[in-house]
Amino acid sequence: MNDSYKVERLTETDVKAIHAFICDFDWDYSENDVRQILTTGHVFGCKDDKGVLLGCAALITYEKENIATLGLVMVDSTERGRGLGRQLTVACVDAVPESASTILIATGQGQQLYEKLGFVPVSEVSSYVCQDVGVWGRVDERNHPNIRAYDSDDFEAVVRVDERAFGDSRHEFLKRRIAAAKRAFVWIEDDKVVGYGLSVSARKNVMIGPIVCQNVRQVTHMICSLVHGETGSFRMDTPHFEPELDYWLHNNHFKLYATAQMMVRNGLSNKEEPSTRYAIAAQIFG
Repeated sequence: MNDSYKVERLTETDVKAIHAFICDFDWDYSENDVRQILTTGHVFGCKDDKGVLLGCAALITYEKENIATLGLVMVDSTERGRGLGRQLTVACVDAVPESASTILIATGQGQQLYEKLGFVPVSEVSSYVCQDVGVWGRVDERNHPNIRAYDSDDFEAVVRVDERAFGDSRHEFLKRRIAAAKRAFVWIEDDKVVGYGLSVSARKNVMIGPIVCQNVRQVTHMICSLVHGETGSFRMDTPHFEPELDYWLHNNHFKLYATAQMMVRNGLSNKEEPSTRYAIAAQIFG
C-alpha cells in the first residue's frame, strides 16, 4: 500500500470534479445524483498535488443507523494496484456506525477486496435496459385502479412502506429523490399506500426505481405507469431475481445487460416483508 495517499472528505465544491470522474468510468449518475450523495452521505477522495481527483468512494447512512450503503469506489487507472481503493473503502467502513449493516454492490474487480474487509455475497443485482419504451403502450396495465400519482400527503406513508422493505428510515433520501423524480406513483389498497415507484433521469438513462410493491403483478403495472408515453432509454436494477418479472421485462423490450454481487458486512436484520424492493434507485443508494 502507498502510505502517501491523503484521503479527505469531499464537499459540495467537488461536485463537478466527482461527476467528471464518474463520467470517465461511464457510470450512469447525474450531477444531481452526486449532490444528493454529498448531502445525505460522505464522499471520500484523494487528489494529486494539482488538485486532480485520483479516486473516490461514497457512504450513505440513514436515520435509524441500521443500514449504510457503500459505493462509487473508483480509482484512476494510473493508481490502480497501489492500495488507494482499499484506503478509500476503509475510510467508508470506518465511518459506519458500529451497529449498522453495510451494503455494497460489487464489480468483479472489487469483490476480492471487499471479501478481505469482511463483506459476504448475499444476492445478485440484475440490471435491465430498454432502449426505447416508446415502442410499446400497455395502456391496459397503466390504467390500473390501484395506481395513482403521488401526492405530498403520501410522503410519510411512502417512508413507512420503504422502511419496512429496506430496513431503515430513508426520510431525507426519499424527500430529495421524490423532488428529483420525473414521475412518482403510489399503489393503494383499502385506502392505504402499500407501494410506490419513482423514475429519475440519470446521465444516460431514466432510472426506474426505487419500486417497493407486494408482488410482481403490482410491479409490472407500476413500471407501465412510470414509462408510458415516454421515449429514450430506461434502466432498472433489481436486487432479487424473479423469473416472472424477468420474463415480463424481456417480453417488453428490456434486456438484461449486467449482473453484480450484492455484498453485506455485519449482517442484515430486515426480512423485506410484506413489501419488497423490486427496483433500487441506484447502486450507491441501495
